[in-house]
Parts: sequence; C-alpha cells; structure tokens
Amino acid sequence: RTALYCYLLAKKHGGDFIVRIEDTDQTRLVEGSQEEMLEMLNWAGIAPSEGPGINEKFGPYVQSQRLEIYQKYVKILMDKGYAYKCFCTKKRLTMMRNEQEKRGQKATVYDRHCLINNVTAPVRERGMDAGTGEYTIRFKVPEGTTVVHDEIVGDVTFKNAFVDDQVLIKGDGYPTYHFASVVDDYLMEISHVIRGSEWLNSTPKHVMLYRAFGWPEPKWVHIPLITDDKQKKLSKRFGDVSVANFKSQEFLPDALMNFIALLGWSPPDGESEILSPSELTDLFSIEDIHKSSAAFDVSKLNWFNKKHLNKRIQKFPETIIPELQVGIKQKVADLIAEGVEEESINFNVALVEDDQYLLKLISSLWGRYDFLSAMVEELFPLFVNVDYSTEAAMELKKAITKKMMEWRISVVAAELYLFLEKLSEEDWTAENVDRCVKMAK
Repeated sequence: RTALYCYLLAKKHGGDFIVRIEDTDQTRLVEGSQEEMLEMLNWAGIAPSEGPGINEKFGPYVQSQRLEIYQKYVKILMDKGYAYKCFCTKKRLTMMRNEQEKRGQKATVYDRHCLINNVTAPVRERGMDAGTGEYTIRFKVPEGTTVVHDEIVGDVTFKNAFVDDQVLIKGDGYPTYHFASVVDDYLMEISHVIRGSEWLNSTPKHVMLYRAFGWPEPKWVHIPLITDDKQKKLSKRFGDVSVANFKSQEFLPDALMNFIALLGWSPPDGESEILSPSELTDLFSIEDIHKSSAAFDVSKLNWFNKKHLNKRIQKFPETIIPELQVGIKQKVADLIAEGVEEESINFNVALVEDDQYLLKLISSLWGRYDFLSAMVEELFPLFVNVDYSTEAAMELKKAITKKMMEWRISVVAAELYLFLEKLSEEDWTAENVDRCVKMAK
C-alpha cells in the first residue's frame, strides 16, 4: 500500500516513483527477492520510473553499492561534532540497558561512555573482553525537543532525552536504515516520505539528521495501519498477503490496486468505490488519507475482483478473449498430463480460436464471475466432445460434473437470448425461433 500511495502521488503531480533496494542488513538478504519485488510491482501496475537498471538518474539504487557515499557523509557529521565512535561491546551494552531498566528508566538509551571518556580504542572494563576491535559510529542527539510535522496527524513533539544516540555506521561498515535512508532521500531529491504510522516514533532520529546536515526535510506522511479481522496489525500469520500470492490466486491487478488504495484513503466524494488506475491517480490526495486503521477483508477483495472482471466483460470483452483461450487450452493440457488420452477429449481448437464466437459468448455472461478461472470452468464443456468409451477418458468425467453441465445449459440459453433479441416483432415466428435454437451452440 505504501508503494501504491507513493506511485499515485508521484503520477498525479508529474513526479517520479522510485524503487530503492535497502539491503544494509546483510543477514536478512533473500536470494531473488529483488527481482521478485520488481516483477510484482510491474504486474500490479505500479512500475517504477527510477530504480535498479531503470533510468538510474541518482544511481546506484542498491544501498550496498553506496557504502562510499555513506562514509563521506558520516565524516561530515563527525567533523561537525554530531557523531562519534563507540567501541562498546555487545556485552557491555546489554549490561548497561539492564541496569537502566532496573532503575525504572522510561527509555533505555546509550550512556555515551565512549564520548564522555574519549575512548579511541577497545578497552577492558569490569573484567570483560575488549571485543574484536570493531566500532560503530553514533549520532549525538542534541538536548531539548524535536517537533515532527506529519501531514496526517499534524505536529508531534518528542523529548530528545528519550531518543537514543542511534548507530549510523555498524561494526561491519554498513550503514543503518535510519542513516542510509536519510542520506539517500536527500541525494535522490525525495519530496515525500510515506510509510506506516509505526515509523512515526523513529522520525525524530531522521529529522535530527536533516537538521544536523542543514538539509530541508521532506514531507512526512505516516499512514494508518492495516489490521486483520481481529483489529490487530496485519502480519504474516494472517494468511499470505503478498502480491505474488494474490497474483497466483488470479486477482486482477486493477482490482487489487483499487482495494488496497481504499484501505486508509477515500476519494473526495466519499462514495466512489470501483475506480480504475487513472481515476485513482486523478482523485488521490494526502489530505483524504484516514487517521484510523483499516481492516483487511478478503471477502471485500473478492467483491472488487468480481466488479472489475465484469466491468471488463461488459465494456471491453475483447480483452478477455486471449486469457480465456489460454485458460481453456491449459485445462486441456492439464488433463492430458493427468493421463487422459488426447483423442478422447475431442478438443475443438477451431472453436476456441474463433474470436467472434468467444466475443458473443463473453458478452452474454457479464455479472456472473468473481474470477476468470470460474469462466474457464463453466465454458470448458463447450469446446470438448468427450468420448467416454475408453477407460482413460472416464477420468475426464470428473471434470465435467452435473453442475458444469447445468452451466452449459445456461450458457446456451444466454446465446439463444442473443439470437432472439435480434428478431423484430414481424420476424417473431415459430420457424425463426426454431432456427435460433439450432444456431445456439
């Protein structure tokens, strides 16, 4: 949803939708995830205008390829007195935070041991080892308060005493998300940072960095959470809510985009629901984003898919033909792969490739389907004439159930209606009606 809102905002105002690979945590890398993400964005209809291998105006767009850039900018902060090296071991940091918690400290923060004591190398302390010699670079949080202006919730004030001296550069030389994202957003001329409301409490860290560098801040937009059916934050435990999963379930990209857009946003009239990508772009504005969370309702997504599918059937039936042809041919191929003899199926290839026949068929069926696969299942019997005399073909009988044969009757009836509709009052004779019956497949 965040990507969609960024895309809609950029397109509406003639801007650029940028994809950046934030892979600074090398322990969490998943092979092939970058390629899959870009593939799914393209499938969903929100293709980036800039990104890895795409109009690399401010490239590279992979953070692990920008390490020299981060070293340059962290040095600027150190030279200005806004950052310092920390040689504390993980063991010492754990003990420090445990002691703070025992004292009832509201927020555990780094005690600036290395800054206060001017530590410039690993030291032994309280019998602990000196570590590996690695060090981190931390940001020196200023005193006072930090006001974050968010486009959704307005001004939010944070006490700096409760903000940790965040790590900017880790021991392995890689930047943290907080530091890299700020540097990249500035260098890539990002105008709006749109993300989930759970990131609002981290935003003071980013604002402090912008001010330390003397850079203008982008507009901060923290959108409400998406919840599950129990009003809890949507998580991976709530089924598979990945775009790849929706694609595999044959949801239409336009339907998914429409559904996701309305999870936390409403068009100005507050009533429109079935919206095309171009309509969403024209109507979208940050001002209409909700402050409250939105529930993810799978049944509602199914409803959107049905509406968008049947809108295509009604207004652009010719766009369904290629997908229907592929689906029917694939069903035949699946049956053959399962052991049904091809000769037993008697697949009418010529009929399934008759675009005009399919167009008439499709046009008579709008309003019936949630998914294209349901249409394939219903219409499949029209394109085969199964010979059940062979033992292998009996397996196919399972695919053409009584229900499917009832569907076939309804399809024939729909086609008969099309023929009869063309008869004028003068032509409405028994002979012409009989001819129409015979013409209906």
